[in-house]
Amino acid sequence: MTQTTSSGPPRESTSTLDPLPTATTAPPIVVPVCEYSDGDASKRPPSDHRLCDDTQHREKVALLFVQQHGQYQAGRKYILDRLPTGYVVSEKPRPGSTHIDRYVYGHPSGRPYPSPAQFYPHFAFLMTRTQEGTGVCRCKPCALPASRALPNLQVVLKQRLQAGEVVDEPLRQSERPLRVVDHQTLRQYLTRLPQRQHAYQPREGELVLFYRHGAGEVLWDGAARCFRFWDEADAFFDGAPEWRAGVVAQGPEDRQAFSLEDLKHLRRVSEQSTTGPKLESMPDRRSEMEDDIRQTALGQRGYKVEWYPDPTRDNKKDSWQSASVPLHHIRPFRYYGRALRGVPRDRWHATIAHAVKAMATWSLTDQYHVRGRWPVAEVACRGAWVGSELLVLGDAVHYLLRVGNSTHVKMMNLEAIVFSRTFGHDDNVRRAELRFVGKTQAGDPVIVTLDDIVGRYFGKARRIWFPNDQLGDEVADLKSARKTSAEEDTRRQNGSPWYVADNRMEQLDLDRFHSLMINRATKASRASKASR
Repeated sequence: MTQTTSSGPPRESTSTLDPLPTATTAPPIVVPVCEYSDGDASKRPPSDHRLCDDTQHREKVALLFVQQHGQYQAGRKYILDRLPTGYVVSEKPRPGSTHIDRYVYGHPSGRPYPSPAQFYPHFAFLMTRTQEGTGVCRCKPCALPASRALPNLQVVLKQRLQAGEVVDEPLRQSERPLRVVDHQTLRQYLTRLPQRQHAYQPREGELVLFYRHGAGEVLWDGAARCFRFWDEADAFFDGAPEWRAGVVAQGPEDRQAFSLEDLKHLRRVSEQSTTGPKLESMPDRRSEMEDDIRQTALGQRGYKVEWYPDPTRDNKKDSWQSASVPLHHIRPFRYYGRALRGVPRDRWHATIAHAVKAMATWSLTDQYHVRGRWPVAEVACRGAWVGSELLVLGDAVHYLLRVGNSTHVKMMNLEAIVFSRTFGHDDNVRRAELRFVGKTQAGDPVIVTLDDIVGRYFGKARRIWFPNDQLGDEVADLKSARKTSAEEDTRRQNGSPWYVADNRMEQLDLDRFHSLMINRATKASRASKASR
């Protein structure tokens, strides 16, 4: 500060005033952490991570704790005196970005927490736990039922096989992951699925492309090679649908009422036309009354689709948005490159990028039989979620046949899905492999690994969606999506090209489904009680 005197110019004061104390400059309030912890010091991050300062995590978790217990004072900062024993924070650069992802490791399952917010439920559980073995934790690693059932099953299997026992027996219901995406018993649902609805109809839990609104009918513009809106009055193409990605939450009750006619709105126009379809290339028009009846039927048999949120982020607000979508507004997500051809990437809806991140992920459903002889154990399943789709026994499936330097797309009827593990004498699994077993149309046996599975065979529907595209086009898009997923899905560990989940909810990283909050701990508890 300056002072003015009568005898001379202003001069600097020799005294200073200390700033007034404020809430923001006061030291943080330290929240002591209880002695009990289930942290496992052996559950450490993979080699591509490095341990880092945990101050930010301790501050955020402490703030959540005091807010929950009504002790928060506005303007004050809070910090834990330490993390629970056995827990550490690691960091890893995100590929192709300057962003750093941080994780909390130490949970007995070995699963990391990708944020302080996801770690907090487990921290709160530890802080209120009086003795080991009491209470229920609602965090993802604790509450996902398969995280309890499968590791226990694996440990028991290894012990039995090491002892020289040969295992060949059905799995008990209590040892199967909890079903989450159907309304019947899981076995009945999966067994009847190929007969219950057409292969081209989306299944609950699948990721799909869809659009909601548009001016005019959506047709395939052969010249521009993209989907566009056809203005029938003025006879020209105008604009394109705004494609989104979502999870099919619910389908119509009468699924067998669908036929390929429900897809005919997409019939291709003449490839030679550059301004619009020729009149003779258009499908026959029904009377206005018949058309009204048809549109009403489509509306009544629509699918409920929920926006898909980012699987690598805590914010799941996108999944609170949903729409009722008729079948001809929906495409299988693996065709996203075909549907969005000609649309600049900066105009893609954010949910498209979210869904691409989930394309190199998989999980099993309805594991019903186990067999093995040391050191190999095999589990047979009735279904597998591969990226965006559910594949079940009885499906016709496209796969890649590699011959020399060339690759061919073939089809088989899926007869078995087998997940095999090769154990080591330590705690590690030396090798894990998912195999799809079936027969070709000629009856020849085929065994296909996960990397060579393309997806469900959609028959004539694909020709309606993409009349002139080759199978190679779809394979190129699928490979690109899986590569992007492997690079951007930060949940995977040890550089694996696939993220392996215990069930579909974990695979898509969803906390809710079909407009219902999923209380995994409650569901796991009920399933456990029911199996006793």
